Amino acid sequence: MTNTSLSLPFKNNDTYEGFAVTEGCLKINDNSLVFEFFTKDSMIGLLKSEVKQVVVGFEDIAEISFQKSIFGNKLKLRLSNFMLAQKLPAPDAGEVKLRIARKDREIAASFVSKAQLAMSDYHYKTSEAEYKDELSKAIDEA
Repeated sequence: MTNTSLSLPFKNNDTYEGFAVTEGCLKINDNSLVFEFFTKDSMIGLLKSEVKQVVVGFEDIAEISFQKSIFGNKLKLRLSNFMLAQKLPAPDAGEVKLRIARKDREIAASFVSKAQLAMSDYHYKTSEAEYKDELSKAIDEA
């Protein structure tokens, strides 16, 4: 399943304890989510990092959700790979929270639905392949 047409912009004001802002976009790829982002200082905005790209495979994602709120919309991503979480903007104990602009709420809800569907499809295909491998081994041994 390749779906790179849906891109979700995000922002995180809590980078480096509020001294920097991270902006970027999130995309769904074949078997992963792709983060593309940069960080800039929050004071003047002159110091800017290069654009970074981090690919998070569906096997490393424990949960993805979207929370609408009056106080700000957040996309939450909980990872099972703590080392990978450290490469993403403002990780907190394996969980990443990304601020979504009000105008992008509908995109975020659609994005999370598509990501959850793609993850389910990936896990189904992976377990089906493992089952077939085990079955063929059992048949060969018999």
